[in-house]
Amino acid sequence: MGGRLLRPLQFLWRRLVIVLLLPVVVPAALLLAVNSEAGRDLVGAAVETLSGGQVLVDGLGGVLPHRPRAKRLELRDGEGTWLQAEDAALDLAPLALLRGEIVVDSLRAGSVRLLRRPVRPDPTPNRSFRPGPSGSSASRSPGSHWTRSCPARPSSRSTATPSRTVPAT
Repeated sequence: MGGRLLRPLQFLWRRLVIVLLLPVVVPAALLLAVNSEAGRDLVGAAVETLSGGQVLVDGLGGVLPHRPRAKRLELRDGEGTWLQAEDAALDLAPLALLRGEIVVDSLRAGSVRLLRRPVRPDPTPNRSFRPGPSGSSASRSPGSHWTRSCPARPSSRSTATPSRTVPAT
């Protein structure tokens, strides 16, 4: 009779272990997968697809998702490429990612070429991201508020070589 009582307890114990370990094992397996060469290629292709071809990432590396690096990054719109960056490095706040937010701690590049001003897309009512004023970009340092910076004037952390000067409006 003791064996009959232990079987349901063993069954419940196994299920409890599975339920408790699943939230740890699955994310760990995903992190390992995206940090493999095939996983990085998949992430790069997904970025291009999910952005509708507006973001192209070549040579994706670094520790994903916290510290992605790219040999080459291109931003595109309906008229083609408007920004090219070489040796780009992005440092994100990992805890913010768990909340579904993207908080950029730093963004660096070996070189940046601003080929022209991007074409503004038609406004869509369901967008949660709102870009800064035309001709400016938003940047944030840890513990600070969002600030505007002109793309033609690089910060001390990056080297920007725009192909033409674009005034901030």
